[in-house]
Amino acid sequence: MMNRPGCTIVVMSLACVVGKSATTTKPHLDGIFLSINNATSQWTQQQWREDLTAMARVEIKFFCPRALVVGTGEPPTAECPLGFFETYYEPSSLACMRPAPNMPINGTLTHLMSAARDVGLDVHLGLALPAQHVLENRTRDSLFYRQLAWLQWTVAQDVWESIPNANKSTVKGIYTVLEESNEIGSLEQTQNLAGHYLEPLSRDIKANISDDLLVWASPYYVGNLTRHRDSDIMDPDLYAEWWGAIFRMAPHLDFIAPQDSMGANGNSFQNVTDYLTAIARVSHEVGREVWSNVELFEVWPMNCTGSWSHCSGRHPGPIKRITEQIANEANIAPTLIAWEWHSCLSPYAQDLSYGSAIKATYDAYLAYVQL
Repeated sequence: MMNRPGCTIVVMSLACVVGKSATTTKPHLDGIFLSINNATSQWTQQQWREDLTAMARVEIKFFCPRALVVGTGEPPTAECPLGFFETYYEPSSLACMRPAPNMPINGTLTHLMSAARDVGLDVHLGLALPAQHVLENRTRDSLFYRQLAWLQWTVAQDVWESIPNANKSTVKGIYTVLEESNEIGSLEQTQNLAGHYLEPLSRDIKANISDDLLVWASPYYVGNLTRHRDSDIMDPDLYAEWWGAIFRMAPHLDFIAPQDSMGANGNSFQNVTDYLTAIARVSHEVGREVWSNVELFEVWPMNCTGSWSHCSGRHPGPIKRITEQIANEANIAPTLIAWEWHSCLSPYAQDLSYGSAIKATYDAYLAYVQL
């Protein structure tokens, strides 16, 4: 947090904004993903400051924009094998990319980062997210991972250069975007994933941008055998050992923050305990910490199961379930991040038919933190 003499200056310290020092000892979220959308990409620095002040009020210390570069629906070409992208910052002359429409002057990221600095929040940056149709239609071979690593590296350099020096100290890490899973088919991708993506990307970020930056991933695991056949998934011990192998092949990757998959994939509290405990054990064996990613949402209608084609969308889960998730996972992981701020928790959520439910969840979580 910036060193400020007190509460009489224009930009207040976090303690002054919140109204009390951050002293809660109960389990709570340390960080949260933030997915920039068409509405928030047009926000001013003041709008971001108000939004992030609400984030700080519930004692969240950092956030991670999930992706600063987002794939479009345009098909890939030979020159752009992972498709075309819109950026939430002002890019240099990178091929295959263009600024998102209607951004404010200097781009969304500049206003977001300046607001984070003002409020006293740290930031982890998500890089490029190819369009879903590109990810679904590409074979996960060595060429795919090399192309993805090159995309992420060029974006990382470009984003870093676009950030004013005054804001760079707020950046604490880089999120690698790709969501690995415990599907049994992932086993055959181990060498390519680690050797052609996670290790070269992590190594180059630390060597050429800053060795102080944390580089991490947020994979997921499913364990509900009423929805998934046991022959299709890695059990907790196998999945943990798989990540142990990846860490050994990717020594510059700092840690993972596994998604608890309680929002849509039907994991139980016991599933989460089993997988997260195994992952923490192996992570510690190879000298890594482990975070956990708390899914704050639930799918609707409530009987939605199986393919996403049967689901109409997501909204915030019950506050009782959310606080129980936090308590369960805090017993194992020292740092908790969550998905996602504007769709589940921000009182300033926009363009969502369930905005009142999000505000109610925020108020309930604020009461939980301050109780």
